[in-house]
Amino acid sequence: MADLSCGATCAKYLLFIFNFIFFLAGAGALGVGIWVLVDKSSFFDLTKISTDGNVEEAINAPGVLEIAAYTLIAAGALTFVIAFLGCCGAVKEWRPLLITFAVFLFIILILEIAAGIAVAVFRAKVDDGLKSFMQKTLEEHYTGDLENRISNAWDAMQYTVN
Repeated sequence: MADLSCGATCAKYLLFIFNFIFFLAGAGALGVGIWVLVDKSSFFDLTKISTDGNVEEAINAPGVLEIAAYTLIAAGALTFVIAFLGCCGAVKEWRPLLITFAVFLFIILILEIAAGIAVAVFRAKVDDGLKSFMQKTLEEHYTGDLENRISNAWDAMQYTVN
């Protein structure tokens, strides 16, 4: 560890602080993903998604909740590991850790660019699928009743669009 200038020391600690925040966020996402996967009923109770059993079945029909949980677990674990590498690399000033951290960030950048291209290519299919899902939800679950959460969501969306 060589003596660092004021700017380099500031950059070192800023890198540590931001990576520590991402480290905590990754741990939180990992924990929530595991919790949702292990105990769905308490997740529904805590978030009060619905009191209607049909809505819970619709949300969980093709395993939507499991997919969301696995996605949270994967994203949380990846964020957790990469932020850990950034924290340790910044504090220890160890070049191999910082290089590994930079390589992971470059891979994430490439994946984000690929995701943006995929969104542009498949936009029409996503629009069609979303429209059919919304139409089905409107036809099957909209009652106009103030106690129905889906009806409230549709009403709020229509007020916002106008």
